[in-house]
Amino acid sequence: MISYEIRTDDKITTASSDRLIDPQEARELHNWELVPQSGDPITVAVMDSGIDEEVAKSHPWFAEATLTKQYDATGQGVGEDVVGHGTGCASIIANAVSEVELYDVRIFGGSGANQGFGPIRDAYGWLIAHADEIDVVNMSWGSQRNIPQINNLHDRLMKEDVYSVIAAGNTGSDGGSPATATQAFSAGAIDESGDPTRFSSFDPEKGNPDVAAVGQNVQMARANGTAMGTPLSDRYVKSSGTSFAAPYVTAAYGNALSKK
Repeated sequence: MISYEIRTDDKITTASSDRLIDPQEARELHNWELVPQSGDPITVAVMDSGIDEEVAKSHPWFAEATLTKQYDATGQGVGEDVVGHGTGCASIIANAVSEVELYDVRIFGGSGANQGFGPIRDAYGWLIAHADEIDVVNMSWGSQRNIPQINNLHDRLMKEDVYSVIAAGNTGSDGGSPATATQAFSAGAIDESGDPTRFSSFDPEKGNPDVAAVGQNVQMARANGTAMGTPLSDRYVKSSGTSFAAPYVTAAYGNALSKK
């Protein structure tokens, strides 16, 4: 059975409020600044648990972002995020790129784990059909093992010249698809000191990860009514995992495109 899940590990999120990485601290840690947009908005597809449409319209972190297109591979509809994961990842990107169009590609329904190939196949098919519109895809999910069917789909997407950033995984010594696909570019996690986290997957034989970014005690927007991570308020939450390193890498790529 094919199974895959979001790359969150709340067991290692520190509940105390003094352990928190906000956007400014993340930029300082990675030594990069928000670049003013000089051309068309960057288009980022977030392949995840959905983006809370209400939050995307009202949250300050989405002020420079537009939720442009939505696709549901779960059969449960668009405009909501009952997990909170996709909204959190999207908010990191939206708050770290000066102008961005978001595509919401929903592959998780009521939980952050799936079994079966259908939603992944359909979502990749949609991304391939819209490849000429998308600059980068953020994928903060994956399997705990190598799955050829997922790898093949991912490599097909990469042949369409769509850049992607994939969470490396939270299992420490290994990883899984799509981070281990031939054409994958994966993100591991570091902590607030810049040191590798103990949970971040490391599988050099499969080239995983390719880069690392902050992924522990990360602040992000909170989807309405969700309990992922440690809630900081009605609007903010913090959580840990390579899930949240990936959007920072995605945002860095978006900023690099903005300079062109």
